[in-house]
Amino acid sequence: MSPLSTRQPIILPGLLFVAMLAPLLIPVGAEAMMVLLTLMGGLGWGIQRLRSQQGLDWRREDSYMAVALASIVLLQFVSVAWSQWPKQSAASALKHVHFLVWPLLVWVLSRAKDSQRWMERGLLAVMSLTVLWMLLPTKIGWVGGQFEAAAQNPSVMGKIVAVFGLWGMVLAAGMLRPAGVAPLSMRWRAVMALVWGLGLLLLVAADRRIELALYVLLSMAFIMLRLFKRGQLRLVLSMACAVGLLIGVALSFQADRFVKAGHEVRQYFSASQPSLQDYNTSLGQRMEMYHIAVQAIQEKPWLGWGAGARAHYLKQYAHFPEQMFERTHLHSQYLQTLVDVGVLGAFLACAALILAWRVSVVQLWRNGEQELAMLFAILYSVHMLSGVFNPAFSQGLSNSFFVTMVAILWSIHRQQRPLTAE
Repeated sequence: MSPLSTRQPIILPGLLFVAMLAPLLIPVGAEAMMVLLTLMGGLGWGIQRLRSQQGLDWRREDSYMAVALASIVLLQFVSVAWSQWPKQSAASALKHVHFLVWPLLVWVLSRAKDSQRWMERGLLAVMSLTVLWMLLPTKIGWVGGQFEAAAQNPSVMGKIVAVFGLWGMVLAAGMLRPAGVAPLSMRWRAVMALVWGLGLLLLVAADRRIELALYVLLSMAFIMLRLFKRGQLRLVLSMACAVGLLIGVALSFQADRFVKAGHEVRQYFSASQPSLQDYNTSLGQRMEMYHIAVQAIQEKPWLGWGAGARAHYLKQYAHFPEQMFERTHLHSQYLQTLVDVGVLGAFLACAALILAWRVSVVQLWRNGEQELAMLFAILYSVHMLSGVFNPAFSQGLSNSFFVTMVAILWSIHRQQRPLTAE
């Protein structure tokens, strides 16, 4: 079947530039931009249906991706049926409704003229402006140790910076271009390398340990894979040493935080039951949430407690119920999923992830679109690996960024044939 038509663009290229800026620089910008693009997609699709019965050129691979993403929110809504807190479960399900509008996002993005160029410019702009934002002598900047823009949560901000920075690295390495899109010049590739460096700077300055570690590991994996594929083994070794040195310097700025984290975890497990002092630390509170989650899973292992279960709803499993803190999540996407929808629901969620990985990573790699496959793998990895210690899909803003990025990369894939090498 023929790819989506781009002969009649229905949105201005500048809107894509703003779409890249929105997640970091505008409060709840990612969700607002998703609503706007969804409305435009629905309106444009409806007009097309009135003019022609052909409608959207839908493919089997599109259906697989749509089913994989939609199953996430449908699973949340189904769990409301057995939840002890139906209002909270329904509210949690609504935070995942973003996954249902993915087809409309793909439709409108695929009709944007010069979309890839504008998104690349947006990458540079958002990282540069965020560095300037960091230097502002206000509570908004990181001088005060905070970042209160759209992220509303530093972990969400960290995921956004990591994905954008690693995208810049893929571009700097020489991403293949669709026909009609001019190759990046060496100057622009150097600029995109700067985007990667800005991402590293931002994660170091923001004290984001998990995202920084992921950024480092994924950067090294990408560089080694790229050079090894080209047979440049000596350069692989040289680059590994250079990157290792750079990364060592970056990690040294947070060495004390890693040491402190290890100490807090050891203190929590030093006795048969943690003391109140061990409990009232950053990692101690996380360990307590994990303890509560494990106990709750053992109580209802198959279907779980219903979407949106919170630690303070499960006080009966806490070591110090009277000192219970109220958190919006259990600080682990995997434990949160098992508590919410049980083993059966987690199995379905894993099946959806495997389906999405197969369609957007494995299949694209086999089709010769290795760079896009890497970008999809990076996007999934950043969210899923950070989900070990943070919620990856329990916040509406994080979900909107993830779904929008999947739509952006998918729309590039739909326009990616034939390819031209740089």
